[in-house]
Amino acid sequence: MMTNFARFAIRHRLGVLLLILGVTTPFFYYLLQVSLFPTFDDLLPDHPFIRVHKQVRDQFEGANLVSIALMVKEGDIFNPRTLQKIMLLTDRMEYLPGVNHNQIDSIAHLRTRTLKITPEGQIRSLPLLPSKPPQSKEALARIREECFSNDTVYGRLVSYDGKGALVTAAFFEQRVDYRKLFDDLKRLERELEDGNTEIYITGQPMLYGWIAHYYPQTLLIFAITIAVLLFLLVFYFRRLVGVVVPMVGGVVSTIWGLGFTGMLGYNFDPLTLVVPLLITARCISHGVQLTERYLEEYEERGEKESSVVAAMGALFLPGMIGIITDAGGIFVIAVASIPIMRKLAFFCSFWAMSISFSVLLLGPILLSYLPAPRERTCYKIRALQTYLGWMGRLSTGRRSRWAILGLALVLLSLSLGLFPHLVIGDNSPGSPLLYRDHDYNVSAAEINRRFAGTNHFSVIFSGNRPQIIKEPRVLSGMEELQDELLQDPKAGGARSLAILAKSLEMVWHYFDPKWEYIPETQKDAGNLLFIYEVAAPVPRILSTYMDYQSRESIVTIYYKDTQSDTIQRVLKRTREFIDSHPVDGIRYKLAGGEIGVLAAVNEMIEKANQRTLYLVLGMVFVCVFLSYYSLSVTVLIMFPLLLATLICVAYMVLKGIGMNVNTLPVTGIGIGVGVDYAVYIVDRMRQETHRLGGDLDGAIHRAVSTTGMAVSFTAACLVGGIIFWYALSDIRFQGEMAILLSLLMALNALMAVSLVPALFSLLRPKLKA
Repeated sequence: MMTNFARFAIRHRLGVLLLILGVTTPFFYYLLQVSLFPTFDDLLPDHPFIRVHKQVRDQFEGANLVSIALMVKEGDIFNPRTLQKIMLLTDRMEYLPGVNHNQIDSIAHLRTRTLKITPEGQIRSLPLLPSKPPQSKEALARIREECFSNDTVYGRLVSYDGKGALVTAAFFEQRVDYRKLFDDLKRLERELEDGNTEIYITGQPMLYGWIAHYYPQTLLIFAITIAVLLFLLVFYFRRLVGVVVPMVGGVVSTIWGLGFTGMLGYNFDPLTLVVPLLITARCISHGVQLTERYLEEYEERGEKESSVVAAMGALFLPGMIGIITDAGGIFVIAVASIPIMRKLAFFCSFWAMSISFSVLLLGPILLSYLPAPRERTCYKIRALQTYLGWMGRLSTGRRSRWAILGLALVLLSLSLGLFPHLVIGDNSPGSPLLYRDHDYNVSAAEINRRFAGTNHFSVIFSGNRPQIIKEPRVLSGMEELQDELLQDPKAGGARSLAILAKSLEMVWHYFDPKWEYIPETQKDAGNLLFIYEVAAPVPRILSTYMDYQSRESIVTIYYKDTQSDTIQRVLKRTREFIDSHPVDGIRYKLAGGEIGVLAAVNEMIEKANQRTLYLVLGMVFVCVFLSYYSLSVTVLIMFPLLLATLICVAYMVLKGIGMNVNTLPVTGIGIGVGVDYAVYIVDRMRQETHRLGGDLDGAIHRAVSTTGMAVSFTAACLVGGIIFWYALSDIRFQGEMAILLSLLMALNALMAVSLVPALFSLLRPKLKA
């Protein structure tokens, strides 16, 4: 049947070629519409925490924050020169692209106030810093004292040792040009730093800015990858067809994939570049399989067209199985309710399916048009021949095949033991996207060491009526919650209406510390807050604490990191507190801030990881079973595939790589892609078994020595094309994924020529013609 289809395609090759070119043209147009930039909203899943996060962002404070610490080496910040720099830094924040002008925080900002009580009993709200830095020691000492005695400033905007000031700003997710923002911030850093002043910058926009900064490096590495693949093709085939067919297939598939991305209006996140690169490499791999089989057939037949038909007919079934499992392994990522995962699933699964046209259909047509090789004998790499001959003998030997199975079972047990220890979320302080010693992570560590923390966790107290937030019992509930959460070792400080109300009560009593408690009545609390707001020249100065109806208020805790165990502790403490401290008329809303966002993402990833694994395995099982109608053959193909995946998960555990948005696709894609090697080997075993009259061990030797050649070479191409990312890329994620994917591909290729043949030699399932 496949041979008849191959004859039909070759007979009408011009029409098929023109059809493929006609479809490629509009895809090329839409390819030019694709933009390369990350979007913060694409990381937000459909989760109750995200709805609270968006309310916090729009009503109280944003989570897309940049934090800039200005630190001095000698002395403290309370001198005219340093205070002038803090003022300049605060002023420059207003001009950054995409900044939310209502959510800039600094000791030099108008919204940061100090309270004075007049002899007449009036509260005056004054800027913490005057318009010009004072010159006298007395005035500077007074500012220092006011900063250290202000609960909303000390530790949060001024470091505990007085040697640093923190300036923060929230940015609108949809309006940020991360590359321009990064350039502006680095320019500001160079302007402010001197022999005694250091600048540290962290925050999600700065992280995306660093990623954008590495765009040229990423594209250069990508170009080197293509060059390496091209070199390997030339080295392996040493013939024109061996280079043209795989590379043209890869180019056409890339045009279709990126064109479909542009057609859907999706942006291209550079952090997901590894997945399209893997698809392109898989496309080249299928092209290598086709070309290798064509040259083998040509060596035997000596006639071009019949060799093309024979190669296409023999490989169409295993090729389609591989492509469908490739695409299916990617598509199931859509079960994660995270926009970036769904986008990736849609356009990358289409990209993978396009290989059926760019290689399985276009490849044979190109082979029929290209000149036949001058020499019928194929060039073979002796080392590879020796290796595959040894693997064929090893996988069919009476004792050695049992040794292979025993080693596989040992690796399976060890991997299963490590599997439960896989961490969902970040597994280290700072960003896992960059190396520990990167400027960004060094800045994050320094800021979190000197200040309360840069990672927010917010809980909304939502009342059932106006003015309820001002009731003493509600304010006491806020205080109790923040006291409970501050017991965590990674918690550094808090911000709430309860803290402000206590400070106002103390100020009202002439700064007597014994009066620093929650006002006794709702009327007292309301009066103090009213006086504070009226005394401030800044409109809606209380908007970061509560809504205008006093129906809702926010409690924010600052944490030192966003590690998975930190997030789990925070949520556990908060939920236990809510269960044991109900407040009449109040509903707790969880959870805003960066901690809340990552908690939602981690929860979705944990669910999606399990679903993805089950769905991919189920999809591969169905595809293989429907192709061979044999349960035993299907199980024998699935076992090595599952083992390779579990070993890679064990590697992630040992290396401290967490399962997050960036690493989630690896499992599904790895299984979908890894089955290709086993299917090609098994299908060749099937063909050879019937050609040799039922001699299974002979068929195994033949399959390993022929198809195993293409399998091993394509794995070498994949590994050789991405392994050097680890050394060249400044993005830690790209380096780690290069190692992980290389390990996954190498394991699948190794098992395809060792464990799979050994299992078939031991159990001897029936292979239907």
